Amino acid sequence: MERTNAKKEELAGRSFIDMVFSWSLSDVLNKDLYTNKVTRIPETFSSVADYMKSFIPPLLEETHADLFSNMTALSQAPIREIDSVEMAKEFKSPKDFFYKISLKRAADTENDVGKYEPEFGDLIALTDVRPERTDDLNRPRSFYLIAYVHGARDHKISILASKTIIFTKVDFRKKKRDKLFAVYLTNMVTNVRTWKALHLELEGGNTNIIKQVLQAANSADENCTTCFSMGKRISVPSCIGDLIYSYNLNDSQKAAVLSSVHMRDCCHQNTVKLIWGPPGTGKTKSAVCLLLALLKMKCRTLTCAPTNIAVVEVTTRLRSSVGETLEYDTYGLGDIVLFGNRKRMKIDDHNDDLLDVFLDHRAYVLGKCFVPSTGWKYCLESMISLLNNPEFEYNIYKAKIKEETDEDDDAAAPMTFKEFFRKKFSSICKPLMSFMEDLYTHLPTSMIQLQVVKNMIKALKLLESLEVSLGRVDVANEALTQVLNSDKSKQCLCLLRSLSLTFSPPNLTENYDIKNMCLKNACLVFCTASSSAKLHTEGMSPFEYLVIDEAAQLKECESAIPLQLSGLRHAILIGDASQLTAMVKSKVFISFFLSFWSLVPASLQPMKIYHALCLA
Repeated sequence: MERTNAKKEELAGRSFIDMVFSWSLSDVLNKDLYTNKVTRIPETFSSVADYMKSFIPPLLEETHADLFSNMTALSQAPIREIDSVEMAKEFKSPKDFFYKISLKRAADTENDVGKYEPEFGDLIALTDVRPERTDDLNRPRSFYLIAYVHGARDHKISILASKTIIFTKVDFRKKKRDKLFAVYLTNMVTNVRTWKALHLELEGGNTNIIKQVLQAANSADENCTTCFSMGKRISVPSCIGDLIYSYNLNDSQKAAVLSSVHMRDCCHQNTVKLIWGPPGTGKTKSAVCLLLALLKMKCRTLTCAPTNIAVVEVTTRLRSSVGETLEYDTYGLGDIVLFGNRKRMKIDDHNDDLLDVFLDHRAYVLGKCFVPSTGWKYCLESMISLLNNPEFEYNIYKAKIKEETDEDDDAAAPMTFKEFFRKKFSSICKPLMSFMEDLYTHLPTSMIQLQVVKNMIKALKLLESLEVSLGRVDVANEALTQVLNSDKSKQCLCLLRSLSLTFSPPNLTENYDIKNMCLKNACLVFCTASSSAKLHTEGMSPFEYLVIDEAAQLKECESAIPLQLSGLRHAILIGDASQLTAMVKSKVFISFFLSFWSLVPASLQPMKIYHALCLA
């Protein structure tokens, strides 16, 4: 299970969790619990807070409907047997019922009981029977409560329970008669994050974009009056214009991209634009072209979508297009980050293109580069020492072997100078070359200068050439000396020394810190709208643009998560107004749970800031 360090997020959504905890089993099974509490969302609002509050009853109804649906199918619910339960140090009556739970391993369980792997945000039922139907949870003397998983790692979970667990400090491995099960009910991560957004609890909450939409009726024109009065001309750099015109867009697609890029010229107002059209009109192509332009402009942009599939799709298209524009191998990919649940995104070890921009993989790769004892700096200095004075390195080796021989008569005989050098060079060269490629691939361009990358690429070629020369079978000591005294050896040493002086990687070792560094310095970030909540952290670099793909399928209240990002100035919604709306469980809510897309056209179409894409 993936480690989740999200306690702060969980506590911030505590009021929502407590609301769910307040539902009794009969409340959960009452499908009409919120029927009379949900009203149609108004068309006008007196304030942002008023707008946000209008979604709270529908969100509770949707959560209840989802829980009700899963409760009525308990026989198919994932389940896991529990080994032991103990109070956590945060435990405090009368509400903070925090526990640490050890789960029984799959090999020690019966049938399919061990297949469930709890994740952060799961709402689970704890019960002493394996339920087949809801009546099993309501039997006399049966134990039942619900709990929220706020941490999961290595067959251990941390939970907040709705009430005290009577089996506290019991090890079920030692008591054959007593059993306790964790039964999956639903995952509440997105709803908790949405609740926080609706209550304006997100770090650095910025409501300017939402205000712009709600007050759009008061505006008569798309153009900024300040820019217009100053006579400011809207233009794009020639390189950006060339990129857009080279993408073979039709007139409507080109107009949509140029209009979106032009928004950056104005710093006086926030802007929301729509790019819409039916299937086959080139929405994705236009989106990729726009993102490429924003990347070249070093414009910090978040691209969201309602689902993991949609996010991966647009990232894949962008990654493919970026690969054709890179001038120095993979340098520049560090400015692009995709993050989220790898399992749900279905990113496997063979998908190199996506792995190159996937945050978890990037943090792992850079983490190896940054290790002081074995990473980039160690290998670089070791290679410099070896090429600069190989005889000195060989003498150190012989002295060490002599010391071992004095202590052990059976110690191996020392290698010859040729054998030593070839082995030492090979052991350093491979990881050093790998570190070079990893560093200029995964570090943001703001953290590794172009000249450093050019020197790395030159050094890579020279190291490869030296490795080939040293690998020849017929190399004798005299020939080895010639290789070491060759121009390419001297040039390689010179480049490595230059790299040692001109480039120093970040002094980071913790995975969390490396991820944070990557997110802070990336130009293009991709994730689901729900996952964008992770960007609401103190010290996060502000975003200028928000691009929402498949916007018509995103729940309006969920869009409040990315729309409140700190510093956000412009939002672009891309989609098809005729698409199916967001999937919801509540039949009561289905007519009210619209997308932010549905709100924008009514107020902004008169401003002529949307572009309808036409078939080429």
